[in-house]
Amino acid sequence: MPSPRRGAAALLVLPSGWLMVELVRSWQGLGGPWGLLGSTQWQVEPALRLASVGGVWLLSFLVVAVNVAVAVLVSVREVRVPAVAGLVATAAATSAAWVWSPRPDVDGDVRIAVVQPGVIAGDDSGVRRFDREEQLTRQLAGRHVDLIAWGESSVGFDLAKRPDLARRIAALSKETGADILVNVDAERSDKPGIYKSSILVGPKGSPVTATTRCGSCRSASTSRSARCSAGPPPSARRRASTAGTAPSRS
Repeated sequence: MPSPRRGAAALLVLPSGWLMVELVRSWQGLGGPWGLLGSTQWQVEPALRLASVGGVWLLSFLVVAVNVAVAVLVSVREVRVPAVAGLVATAAATSAAWVWSPRPDVDGDVRIAVVQPGVIAGDDSGVRRFDREEQLTRQLAGRHVDLIAWGESSVGFDLAKRPDLARRIAALSKETGADILVNVDAERSDKPGIYKSSILVGPKGSPVTATTRCGSCRSASTSRSARCSAGPPPSARRRASTAGTAPSRS
C-alpha cells in the first residue's frame, strides 16, 4: 500500500509529468500545441478565469491533479488525507481566481460568422472548396456580420500567386460588409515549403498579415511558419457574443 507521503507526491509528480509531455509535444518542430488537455475546459467559466492566471498549462495541470486526487480518494484509504487536501487546494485556487482575476469590460457585441464547407476531396479539391466557401459567404450578405472567418486550410493557394482569388475574397468582403479572415495552406511564392497563413482581407483587397506559429503542415520536410491577421477590424475589438454561421454542406 502506498504511504501518505507517496500519495501526496503523486498529486504533484503525475500532473507535472503530464505537463512536461504537453510542453515538449507543443514544440513547433513537433507539430505545435494541438489537443492540450486544458483546452477541453474552454466552456467552463471558472476554468477560463484560471487560464487568465496560468494559461492552458495551469488547466492541464489541475485537470490531472484533480483526477489523481479522486482516484486516490476512492481506491486507497491510507492516502485519503493528501487527496482531500489536493482537492481543497484546487477548489481554493479556483475560488481565488474567480474572485480576483480581472473581468473584461464589455461595451458592445460583435457578430462573427464561420464558414466551413466540410470535407471536399479530389484532385481539384482546392478549387471546389474555394467555390463552395464563396457560395456560403454570399449567403451572409445583409445579415449584418462584423467578421467572417473561413476554416483552417480554407484556401489552398498562395494569394500572392493568385491575385484573382484575393480579388474574389475582397469582393465578398464588400458584398457582405465584413472583413474576411482566411487560412492559406499552400507553398509560398517567396520561399520554399508549405506555410499556413491566416490573412485578413478587407473590401479594398489588401491583406493584413503578421508572423505567428504554425501547428502542422502537410509535409514533414517543409518549413513550419505562418502569418496571421495583425488584429480584427475595429468593430471586432469588442467582445464577441453573437455568432452568425453559414450553413455547412459539402
